[in-house]
Amino acid sequence: MSNTPGSVLYRQSTTQQSMHEFQNKYGVTYRPPEWDKLLIACQKNNAQLVALLLTPKELGGEGISANHANAVDQSALHVACLWAHVDCVAILLKYGANVHARNKITSATPLHATCQSNRALKTGRRVQVVDLLVKAGANLDSRDQNDKLALDYVQDSDPDADQLRAMLSSTANLPASAFYYQLPQIEHSLIEGIKKKCTIDELELKLTELASVIDSRTNEEQDIQILPSKQSPMKELLERWMQCEDLDMFSLQALEAFIKHEYTCAGKAYKLYLEPKGPIDELVGQLCKAIVDRYKSIGKHLRDALLQEWIQGVALLRPCVMDTSSASALWLEMSRRNYLELANVWWETFRLDPTPIVGPQEMTPIHFAARSGNLEFTKLLVKIQTSKPDPKSIGYILAQKTNLGQTPLEAAKVNGKQDIVEWFESLQASS
Repeated sequence: MSNTPGSVLYRQSTTQQSMHEFQNKYGVTYRPPEWDKLLIACQKNNAQLVALLLTPKELGGEGISANHANAVDQSALHVACLWAHVDCVAILLKYGANVHARNKITSATPLHATCQSNRALKTGRRVQVVDLLVKAGANLDSRDQNDKLALDYVQDSDPDADQLRAMLSSTANLPASAFYYQLPQIEHSLIEGIKKKCTIDELELKLTELASVIDSRTNEEQDIQILPSKQSPMKELLERWMQCEDLDMFSLQALEAFIKHEYTCAGKAYKLYLEPKGPIDELVGQLCKAIVDRYKSIGKHLRDALLQEWIQGVALLRPCVMDTSSASALWLEMSRRNYLELANVWWETFRLDPTPIVGPQEMTPIHFAARSGNLEFTKLLVKIQTSKPDPKSIGYILAQKTNLGQTPLEAAKVNGKQDIVEWFESLQASS
């Protein structure tokens, strides 16, 4: 599905979140004029202001997208690179600025902008900026509309020519520590393969090629950094897959190929593209939120092909997720709205535990379920908490209090949910 105004996903999302949030999540071009102050701050090297502008609103900032660009797609990152403002570049990349962005002037990437800018050359900071871009996964093989690589703009007379050429050339003859610069190029070729929908066999070949390169380099130096950048193929694949309105079995199979692909180094097996508390955790949280939103929008049932594919995707990714907090927090909404079908998926399929989840006023999912009169949902929550490897007692469950001192039983009584009151009292009597 395309991420444009009028699309189904767009219409569904804008009813629940601001245009700004939609921009950040789905990449729709949204350029409020007031955001241009980010471009000005990058030009003037006001790193402190850039950080404030990019900080989410809930954390006291202005929540401007790091990918904001002007009418010719000259992004904030392009601007910071043109002037070689190192701190601004670092902050933009930290907040997810697209290192592969192209402008409409010459189809230049930020890497091109750095290497061809006289302003950047005069600062003596080009090497630092290029280093940041390459580490963020900039594709060294990208060509602009003049069919030129960023490397082609480095002149013999440039004082930093030797350093830049070493960083921007093939890494085949560089020491093992410079392998850092090779991996993003291979990752980017995988991203392009995914976008062009290469066959699963071709995808597997690309993965095998990458594993082979990693093996050969890590045999030389065991401590090499081989984790992916924020623009890894796994992240790209999942983002694209979440945006598909039509069924896309290639994407699901490709996702499975990434998850299951392993390589061996020094006798140990490693999976590709997995990093703790990284993009996968964040994206699975977004995908779980999308599942809940879609479940509600289609009439609260699981008989939906796209919804089922999303559920399969989370099930595939679940073993790779280190931080489940954002996905597990959805227990609160499900218990309040009595989404019993989804609750069973969260527990039986995703193994996401509701026990540690606490919401506003220290209310737990069982408080919400009891207050809302959802008896079957309440029974499920009690069943989960008493049947885990580290089970909670009935007494413990019924004694949990909000910050106002209200237990689940009291929440049911206050709201007149007599069937739940009677069930809780029967539990107390039998415990």
